[in-house]
Amino acid sequence: MADSSAERMANEQPRPALDHAVGIGLFPIPAPTYYTTDQLTKRPQPIAAAELDAPEIRPIIASGTIILKLWISELGDVISVDVEKTDLPEIFSRAAVAAFEHLHFVPGELNGQRVGTMMRIEITYDDGRRPPP
Repeated sequence: MADSSAERMANEQPRPALDHAVGIGLFPIPAPTYYTTDQLTKRPQPIAAAELDAPEIRPIIASGTIILKLWISELGDVISVDVEKTDLPEIFSRAAVAAFEHLHFVPGELNGQRVGTMMRIEITYDDGRRPPP
């Protein structure tokens, strides 16, 4: 004799309702650690020069400084670039960020171990051109 669906449901063990997703029981992954350059035994070195003379800023007459904060992984990839301080027009900051976010570095080291680095870069533009009268 076949069980009806009502009889099958009555014979099944009750299952708790899941109100939230259940994890698989792994430990949380630690966030990456970034060291400042003064903590390192070997500072990161760029593999190529940053192209800071972008075509969009060439016609602008301006002098000043930009301080960038670079977050470089233990593999030498630039993870993030932040403008910490500048006294130049925003177009200069955008060009500097674009130049550095595509750079690759020989990673910094701490006692022979490659590590993530937070590094400050100061860029100075000194335009000696005189503005037209």
